[in-house]
Amino acid sequence: MDTKANADRLLTAATLAAAERPVEATLLAWAALVIDATQAVRIAVVESSGRPPSDFFAVLEQAMPGTMPASEPGETAENWLLRCRDGLVALLPDSVRNEVSGELVTTVDLQGIDAPTPEVLAANAMDRTGGLTPSRFAETKRLEALERMEVAQALRVQADVGGAIREAYASDLASAEAYLMESASATGDALMVTVVARWALISDAIAQMAGLPADFTTAVASVRAAILGALDEADAHRLRDQLAPV
Repeated sequence: MDTKANADRLLTAATLAAAERPVEATLLAWAALVIDATQAVRIAVVESSGRPPSDFFAVLEQAMPGTMPASEPGETAENWLLRCRDGLVALLPDSVRNEVSGELVTTVDLQGIDAPTPEVLAANAMDRTGGLTPSRFAETKRLEALERMEVAQALRVQADVGGAIREAYASDLASAEAYLMESASATGDALMVTVVARWALISDAIAQMAGLPADFTTAVASVRAAILGALDEADAHRLRDQLAPV
């Protein structure tokens, strides 16, 4: 997975979302900042200095809790994001602080957006689940995935390959939503930031596809490759096991 490319994709998605989905835009920009920080710290701690990977994870564990401060009255999302960056850098050890700070996100236009309050962030997360608990949302999406794959197989038998491919595609997206929601809940991501970010990466990967093959099996494999390729190896492996059987 190209970490820098993912950060750039999230910034592009943030720009596109800014006008109609300002809270999502802000969270996407914040996620890009975290990805940038992760990559910069890894390079500074592991690659440049030759220190063991355990040192890298120790730095991240120390730094990441300080990356999302509460917004201040009248603050723009862009200024809030810069405070997030500065707060993260301040928590880094002196040995890597200067090296990392110059590599972090500074260019994203969020000046016309208000910084999100805790109440707004909580409401956004609730909207993401349609008012359901994360576990109930995931359960509903997983059932939808199975049902849509059954429809896909029925259409395939009826020689409606195009319809079968569309239903299988919808099934895999439902499985992905279920996985992302459960994963966020399991890691304590109550604001669903990881859901917003990973969904944006999956959406971008699918949008980059030139088109789907006419063959059902090949088309499903292509969609799944795009979805799984947008995630890191561990997430891709777990999601692969949860996709509806073809």
